[in-house]
Amino acid sequence: MPLRHWLRAATPRTTLVCLPPSTSHSARPLRHKRYVSSTPPTASSMSIPISPAIPSLKKTWSWLFPEPTSACECPTHTIPRQKQTSKEQKTYARHRERLHRALVDHFHEIEQLYRGNVEYVRSMGEQNPGLLEDLAFEGQRPPFMLIDCSDSRVNEQGIFNAQPGTMFTAGNIANMFDETDMNSNAVLAYAVGTLGVKHVVVLGHYGCGGVAASMTPLPDGWETHVNGETASNVASITEGSEVACPPPAASDLAVQKWIQPIRHIYNTSERWEIRAHRERAERWRKNGINNGQSKKPLHMHDPAFRALVEENVKANVKRVAVSRVIKDHYDALSKTTPPPPPPAALGATIPRPPPTSTSIPTDTPEAATTGPTSKPSLNPVYIHGWVYDLETGVVSDLGVSVGPPGWSTPRTYSGGFPYTR
Repeated sequence: MPLRHWLRAATPRTTLVCLPPSTSHSARPLRHKRYVSSTPPTASSMSIPISPAIPSLKKTWSWLFPEPTSACECPTHTIPRQKQTSKEQKTYARHRERLHRALVDHFHEIEQLYRGNVEYVRSMGEQNPGLLEDLAFEGQRPPFMLIDCSDSRVNEQGIFNAQPGTMFTAGNIANMFDETDMNSNAVLAYAVGTLGVKHVVVLGHYGCGGVAASMTPLPDGWETHVNGETASNVASITEGSEVACPPPAASDLAVQKWIQPIRHIYNTSERWEIRAHRERAERWRKNGINNGQSKKPLHMHDPAFRALVEENVKANVKRVAVSRVIKDHYDALSKTTPPPPPPAALGATIPRPPPTSTSIPTDTPEAATTGPTSKPSLNPVYIHGWVYDLETGVVSDLGVSVGPPGWSTPRTYSGGFPYTR
């Protein structure tokens, strides 16, 4: 029998259970109740026991897929459900355990996520009791915003061993920030204006697939599509060429347009590692060697690859710093909060500023509306550029931090944080 018939037979169904009529001993008359909910149970809707041991696979299966009961033949039902006595149902009942194992093997990824959620609920209840409830009812005030890559190997909270509520993340391919992109701009505006983050971190990582794709030459005819040429120009170029090149697929075009700024850095950078790689690829292309590409895949330790990852992080730090959201925030900060004085020399004391004559006495009615709690001061926002090493797990500071005008930037750790040296 095909597998789809087995899956159809194994689908949980909603059946009605007929209960006996009420008696004189019952407090209220009994009604027909649904035995199985029409919506499949999830980890959040089920009452999961918080125990050190993860439930067995058989018990987990019984939670996810309850066994349907026999059909009710009560005369009150207009159309009673027939008993499941077909040949398919008998065959399914006889091979239920084997089908169970086949389904678990086929959907083992979902089973792993469910078991991981059970373990997460248990560990959070033991190690951080009350943290999730506080975040749910009191809201979030993260001090950091991370613009990182969507790579599954980059786990923001795991990298820094941070608790929930610490980082406001915005992930995309190759940790890019584009002010013209509505999603990127909205996330930055919400993080700075509403959440009041203090640090915006552009976190790249070595071995980034988006950066590697930008180092690969585009196929013939794709450049006009990626650069956004008009349809008439593309048609004229296609007709004039000897060999008509098919247009790129929608998925390829979307990725290539997104990483086009990285490709521009690769084509114009004067960093010696990138320039040497670019010149070597150009020589291969002129000599007709594999269209300018190396036969071996790009290695994560390639100097040009690692240099381009770092240059991409630096470029995105500059884009964030010159964005309209950050500029408006810096302008408002300069009008409300003056920059602190420069740090004094060792042993020197900083004189306290004299009180101003425009201060309002605390016993006046105006003090209630103009006090420091009515209009909290804005946070100075700093933008940082860091790189994460997938191989070692080390995060390095590139030393390109930017802060408000007149404010001293926090200490940077170029070449790695102190504990990595």
